[in-house]
Amino acid sequence: MERLLRATFGGILTALSGAAVVSCGPTPVACGGCGCNDTDATSQNYDVTYTVCSSSDAGTGAETGDDDGGADAGMCFATCAEACAQLKPSSLPGFGSCTAAVDAGGGATVMASCETLLQSCVGRKLDGLAPPKASRLRSDGKAADASPLGAALAHMAWLEAASVHAFHRLARELHAHDAPTHLVRRAQACARDEARHARIMARLAKKHGAEVPHVVVHDTRTTRALEDVACENAVEGCVGETYGALYALWQQGRTDDADLAGAMHAIAPDELRHAALGWAVAAWADTLLTVPARRRVRAARDEAVRALLEQTRATPTGELTRALALQLFDAA
Repeated sequence: MERLLRATFGGILTALSGAAVVSCGPTPVACGGCGCNDTDATSQNYDVTYTVCSSSDAGTGAETGDDDGGADAGMCFATCAEACAQLKPSSLPGFGSCTAAVDAGGGATVMASCETLLQSCVGRKLDGLAPPKASRLRSDGKAADASPLGAALAHMAWLEAASVHAFHRLARELHAHDAPTHLVRRAQACARDEARHARIMARLAKKHGAEVPHVVVHDTRTTRALEDVACENAVEGCVGETYGALYALWQQGRTDDADLAGAMHAIAPDELRHAALGWAVAAWADTLLTVPARRRVRAARDEAVRALLEQTRATPTGELTRALALQLFDAA
């Protein structure tokens, strides 16, 4: 399945290489009794006006103090990407990414269209996961110490840390339901991956003045019925992690921040394996569930796909989501 996902993702990324991407945030999706993926896509667009640097003064634009993303023809930048990154309003989390600009020579004044770029929807959630306290997404107890970017990175680290618990629970429940040993071991390996991801993102968050909230899970450690496990896996693994893996692969080449690009380069291949595990667990569970139970699990998965499509419908990432839905879920 990993090979199929890699080929599918490669085709989608190649076909949509000119499209823009957007940021994700935590908004729960209702899908019956399942533990749901909390993916939400929102477009945060802004425009900048800048002067194209000549060969003699590239990168030497003067500071102007303009912080609203508006016109600033006095700032000199060599590329649209540099202008969007440097002139992004501080109120918007993430990194500025160029989506449209005209070609121009040195000294020309250019208006560019930009949007923020930050991925925070990778990871597997689980029933009983308490949402993070926003007041903890800061440094030294002072909200002013952390930039919006720092808070967003801290939330990403929190999601990765929550995934550690989710995979430990998945491994425990797979073992309880006599799943093949290789599935249990893969779930345990995914938990180790997520612990490493959480450390990577926590370091980035700290660099930007934020701390990561503690993960709180209200879990009685009671083994759930196989249908409940399969339902959560269908939503979190087959839909949420598959979309998150594709988005992580896309993002690693679209950020101007070297640290974040490096982090996503390390994380994306792991997320691809996590998505493949979700599909493998789904295939195994289908062999044991009754026909009505399989239908309910499939309905939960399809509802999660429909919710994701609706959330991204009016955003630049809509094309990416529709392509994935058509390729893997027979939906659009």
